[in-house]
Amino acid sequence: MTTGEFFSLSMAERKALIDFATKADRLSFQVGIGCGDSSTAACCELARYAQDRGASFILALPPYYLATGERNIACHLLSVLNSTTLPSIIYDGGGGVSVPAHLLAQISSLNSNVVGVKVAQPTVAKVAEILSVSNRLKVYAGEDHLLASALFMGAEGACIAGSSLQPHAVSEIIDLASSGKTDEALAVHSERLLPQWAATGINKSEFVPAFKLALNEMKVIQTSTVRPPLLQLSEKRQQEVRNMLGYLNLV
Repeated sequence: MTTGEFFSLSMAERKALIDFATKADRLSFQVGIGCGDSSTAACCELARYAQDRGASFILALPPYYLATGERNIACHLLSVLNSTTLPSIIYDGGGGVSVPAHLLAQISSLNSNVVGVKVAQPTVAKVAEILSVSNRLKVYAGEDHLLASALFMGAEGACIAGSSLQPHAVSEIIDLASSGKTDEALAVHSERLLPQWAATGINKSEFVPAFKLALNEMKVIQTSTVRPPLLQLSEKRQQEVRNMLGYLNLV
């Protein structure tokens, strides 16, 4: 949901994308809408629009750039969550902003629509920390290279970029981990997700351009062009992404 250029889109463009994603003939699966912006008002507007258009749930991001104190985060997230009756997942790590575990528990106690947390943190310790302070929040892995470890720590699923390239592999890892097949889950993780992450996810400034290139090469999207301030990958990096796709038999 955040593997894209939402920060470069106008409100009208974002609403047009919501319209496209929530068309009735496409709703054979759940559609979640990311509501991320530095403006609380803009996030609330997106959340209300998502509900009006029939979305299944929202992903609520903490405010990025300046307002990252705990009071700011709580006020922002509660405003967004209270603007809709849709089930909501809080994005811990969205925009590079960490939401403390105790604050996640507090916010979820004040809004019963909060059903889970996407954890995109440098380590999986946050997964266990959240589960230790809340018995009602589900935790979803948010980093491709940490998927298996997060599942072993208690995460119930994933909300990761890699699922757009390798949905079957991600589902297989989750199923194996939930069945207690640790070795098998680690094997698929190492064979499928780690090569992909090495080519797309290590350098955050190249993350979106790398994924757009990969999806374009796979003929999922029509262009790999990105909007400034993002830049196209160098020829060397483009070839590395193409090599990864070939190695994983994705093209």
